[in-house]
Amino acid sequence: MKLLSRLSLLIIISLLSACGFHFKTGQLLPEGLRTMQFKTANKYSNMSRIMRQTLRLNDIKLVENSQNVPVFYLLGNSNSSDVSALFSTGKEAEKVMILQVDAEVIMPDGTRYPISTKVANNFFDSPQEALAKSTEKDAIWQDLRQRAATQLVHRLFSLKNVVENPAKTVPVQAK
Repeated sequence: MKLLSRLSLLIIISLLSACGFHFKTGQLLPEGLRTMQFKTANKYSNMSRIMRQTLRLNDIKLVENSQNVPVFYLLGNSNSSDVSALFSTGKEAEKVMILQVDAEVIMPDGTRYPISTKVANNFFDSPQEALAKSTEKDAIWQDLRQRAATQLVHRLFSLKNVVENPAKTVPVQAK
């Protein structure tokens, strides 16, 4: 029985690898969202760079100054940290680091669809290892930016109905 299950698993794996099967997230996007402009207030920020890279990794072609494509506008991000635990001496022992990123997709007809995400991570703070913790904190913020960018791209998938059936959707009014 074990031999049969191992043999069938081996056959399935070899068939899938031989045919070149792999998942593509870009195919989940409708054709209208596969080409976009990327705009942001600060194009050299870490979040902008990571967002641009994540869009490209998900097979979204980024173009400059085109009139008939949607615009992915990165509005901004805010980070905060809250104390979640204390040492017996009253010093901070653990923090929750929170990153919120806001963006909107502006369709060629001018309708706006806001998307946002909030990601968090725990950070154990030890006063004895201040330099190492500073480097670790920077790495955590970088990871939070990457996770937020991935979640924003996943939120783009929810706009599939908007692009395919624009008459059936209700746009969000600009503030």
